[in-house]
Amino acid sequence: MRGENTTISYNEITKEVINVGQKIILAAAVQGRNNARAVFVGSIDMISNEFYSQKVYSNKEYINNLLLWNFRENGLLKVGEIKHHKTGETEIPFNYKIEDEIHYSIELFRWNHTALEWIPYIAPHEIMMEFIMLDPYIRMPLKKKIGSPEYQAVFKAPDKYGVF
Repeated sequence: MRGENTTISYNEITKEVINVGQKIILAAAVQGRNNARAVFVGSIDMISNEFYSQKVYSNKEYINNLLLWNFRENGLLKVGEIKHHKTGETEIPFNYKIEDEIHYSIELFRWNHTALEWIPYIAPHEIMMEFIMLDPYIRMPLKKKIGSPEYQAVFKAPDKYGVF
């Protein structure tokens, strides 16, 4: 959460303005590569009982969402089945060669903490996939299959020598 244009960070001891506007981060959340999550807030007042219970501010809703995310009750995704094969085949090949048309699909689920179950994830933005070799690669959006947790793409392997 960034500050508004009128936000000022002020040091009361030295009587100096430290930062202003959107350069100020009021709360930050990070997730490591090991899926560990941490939340940092710039002020104890933000999570104090006084500000939490006031209806003028939306601290209660914000802090609740932040804590649910931090303790992995919200914003938790799970990959289901991943499938890929050449056009006209159903078996997963050992490798793909140039000009092979490839069908790729992945199932994504989101944890619903109120119902305590995994539900299909509906992405608010595009989900991208990459098909990589050393130099040539394909980056393209996955399309949602209607009525299913599945996202899919069909593409051709680049016309370059090598194994993908």
